Amino acid sequence: MVRTSQQSMPRSAAGSSTSSSTTTALTPSTRSASSRLFMTNVPAANNGDVSLYQGVTTPNSTGRGSTSSGATSDFGRLRLTPSSSTITTNLVTISLGDLLIQSSGRPSLSSSTTQAGAQSLTPPAVPRRRSSSRTKQPPHAVEDEEPPDDRFHAPGFQQAYIEAIDLVASLKAVLGSSTLHVDEDCTIGRLYQKATELSEFRCLARRTVGFVGDSGAGKSSLLNSLLDSQSLARTSGGGAACTCVATEYHYNVNDNYIVEVDWYNAVELHGLLMDMLQAYRHYYANGDDMAGEEKQDFAQRSKIADDTFQALFPGRWEDGNPSLTTGSTESAFNTLQSWILELGIANDVQRIIMDTLGECSDYLVNLTSDPSSAGVSAYWPRIKRIRVFVKAHILRNGLVLVDLPGLRDMNSARRNLTERYIIECDEIFVVANIDRATTNVGVKHVVALAKRAGLSNVGIICTKSDIIKADEAIKDWPGEIANNIRKLSTMVNNAEKELRKVQEECNDYTDDELCEEDLVRAGELGRKQSQLTKVVNRQKFRLSKYLMETRNQKTSQSLLDLYQNEVPDGQLRIFCVSNDNYWQNRDLPADEFAKFLELSDIMALRRHCISIVSESQFRGASKFMKHDISALISDVELWAQAGAPSLDAERKQVICEALDIIDGRLRRDLIGTSSRCRTINQALRNDFNEGILQRANIFEWSQAARNAATQWSGWHWASYAAFCRNYGEYYTQAVGSRCWNAEMIETMANDLDRPWQVLLESVQSHQEDLLRSVQESIDWAIQYLETEIQRSSELVDTLTEALASRLGHLSDELEDIYDKLESDLSTLKIDSLSGIQTSYIGQAMKETYDHCNMECGTGSHARRKAIMNRRVRDQELLKTVIKETRIQFKSLADGFQSSVQSAVRIQFDGLQETLDIFREENAASESEQDPDFHGRIEEVVGTCREALTRIQVQVSGVAN
Repeated sequence: MVRTSQQSMPRSAAGSSTSSSTTTALTPSTRSASSRLFMTNVPAANNGDVSLYQGVTTPNSTGRGSTSSGATSDFGRLRLTPSSSTITTNLVTISLGDLLIQSSGRPSLSSSTTQAGAQSLTPPAVPRRRSSSRTKQPPHAVEDEEPPDDRFHAPGFQQAYIEAIDLVASLKAVLGSSTLHVDEDCTIGRLYQKATELSEFRCLARRTVGFVGDSGAGKSSLLNSLLDSQSLARTSGGGAACTCVATEYHYNVNDNYIVEVDWYNAVELHGLLMDMLQAYRHYYANGDDMAGEEKQDFAQRSKIADDTFQALFPGRWEDGNPSLTTGSTESAFNTLQSWILELGIANDVQRIIMDTLGECSDYLVNLTSDPSSAGVSAYWPRIKRIRVFVKAHILRNGLVLVDLPGLRDMNSARRNLTERYIIECDEIFVVANIDRATTNVGVKHVVALAKRAGLSNVGIICTKSDIIKADEAIKDWPGEIANNIRKLSTMVNNAEKELRKVQEECNDYTDDELCEEDLVRAGELGRKQSQLTKVVNRQKFRLSKYLMETRNQKTSQSLLDLYQNEVPDGQLRIFCVSNDNYWQNRDLPADEFAKFLELSDIMALRRHCISIVSESQFRGASKFMKHDISALISDVELWAQAGAPSLDAERKQVICEALDIIDGRLRRDLIGTSSRCRTINQALRNDFNEGILQRANIFEWSQAARNAATQWSGWHWASYAAFCRNYGEYYTQAVGSRCWNAEMIETMANDLDRPWQVLLESVQSHQEDLLRSVQESIDWAIQYLETEIQRSSELVDTLTEALASRLGHLSDELEDIYDKLESDLSTLKIDSLSGIQTSYIGQAMKETYDHCNMECGTGSHARRKAIMNRRVRDQELLKTVIKETRIQFKSLADGFQSSVQSAVRIQFDGLQETLDIFREENAASESEQDPDFHGRIEEVVGTCREALTRIQVQVSGVAN
């Protein structure tokens, strides 16, 4: 059943609502001793539809498809032999997977090696028949996979967290042991509510991993494997635009499926379609005069425009439509604009809820493919991005996976959206077929983009590693490797030969009427056939594993040789995966599937993706255990001290006056008009003005840009035109790989590189100054307490602990806020000082490239150069780049100050509530109402404090 949340969408679509967000939850599972070692997820408020899950996830029975699980199992193109099959003597194609580069340099022939690396090639003996059958294991559960080896998943840290949750639960139980907690307006009621919130702690963390690749690279199949949902992401071939839409996969606590669609708004769609119409008209009018790559490029753009218009305006658009191809430009644009308006553009997010995997998969196909019915407008040209919410183990901690079109997409809007994802994702993998990974143009483009933008979070995934031919491998890898392949192939052939003999003898015992002696013999042969079948399968697996490890190692080494130095920091992660091996054996018992799972490398990639979220979760959980619980215990302890019968009115008055003075001083220092929190954005803007704006030398930078353009003008006309068609990024043998945008601003980028680094250092300095200012205020408060409240050492200790907890929490919050600012400034530097197409210079030059691309025929080369040189010589070009940088920096500085002020205000308000526990009369009156309850509180706070100290020691041990 499919449900829509609202009715507000383009024609023939249904449903619209605002987008909801998912949050990551962190809580221990209490189901078993083993499962409690791993952090799991808890639901967060999400309108009842999308949230996170608490406890160990159970695989959805509909999530993996319907791969049969019998006595046989396809292993790529090589069928593992069933007892009744006929065995082929020549091994042709073997299934492969898994990439783990061994330090020894060469894959082994078996899991056990002899001295000096010698391998045992002796076929295993036929095992004896067991007296009793082994209990069949259930299929593999993704939730049982080993977590990443990091601080967050360290057993000591997990145990500390479990104990912390238990501690809060115990304290909550004591706070709820009196009827006082029912009244939320009283102090105990507020403390009980705070304990309840902490007992349901959520560690929010969101990290995004993008998968970029051309159609047919295997991205959709890869995502299905990572999500452990076989048919969710439809693979290529089902429609005209199967993977042209950016698709995000988020976690869903429920077993249903939710799809959200972001549509292009009217302005965005108008610009996109007008660009297409212009390209179509240009090719229609000038295609006969074009040749070579120019004709090929514009023919492809024209085809994309034609497909898009056919999909959007069925029955109205036809190839060579006179009103749009031969009429005036203004008339054609007006006609297309009227058609766009008639579509009924939706600006809201459409949200659809479905019950089954099949419904969700079919709906995604409907969104991303041409309609099967004639006369129906397609959705895909209007879609900016799709979000799918699904219960998948890999997503449970806030990870988001994104399926992205390649950078070679001729649709500039989709291509640029991919580029922004690459810049902003926490990690990017470019996906390519393993056979062509080292020559894949898509890989080259992504690595080149990473180099220009200074990104180090790029990796490569080689797909279809399960397809390799042993006879071709022998030719490709002569010497020792070829000899090993021959030996392993011989073992397979010998085992098959023995099996065929038994099968032929079995055929002699197929009569319906057999004597007792023949029946006994037939039984013996059947058992022998079964045992030999297992031997054959084991030998085939050994051969395929050896081939896989060899090819994967060689491919990965070649990729490292090609690209490792092209990626900043030299970090290039490479995985080789086999989706077919994963799914063709997915329903085997867990112990039988284990070797195929490892061979596919899907588990290793899944573990790596999960680890991307781990560090953020570690920080959030540490903050919870170090500061949040401590603040709660301090508040409860302060309530007990404020309600103690030994505290007389005069003494309390003196203490309250001291607390009022502390309150006033901290108010002034932290949130007052002269607080550093209120002026930090201006300080940052001053640094930017002095370090960046005042160093702007537009005249010199423009002269350098003109010099670059003059050099390009001397190039062959075909090369010049090719660079224009590719928006300044192209490669020729004569000039190599060049980026005009980067060359235009090269002098500016060099001049501002060091000042930008100084700007980042000043941000760090401001962080340290702010933290020092807060620390000084807290230190003053603690010293004042010790001076003015000398006869109440226990009270001073409690207030000191409360102040320290608030300071620690605020320090961690400010660190996170500063980290985000540094990340945002890194992105701003890419936009300001790099030549990628979505940078400020790239966007400022787009119209110029488009104008150049519309030139054709006699004199077109001179006209292109004139258009280009006129734009490059205009000083407004670089002024625009500086202006956009200044506007964005101001926005970041203002947002940063707002975040800092909010964090400080929250901690100050919490500190006020702490002081009010003592200053108000509630504690005394509540203690008088229930003296026994007051006694229980006095007993539990000491125990809790001791337990928390042990927990914090554990956490510190992991952190260090």
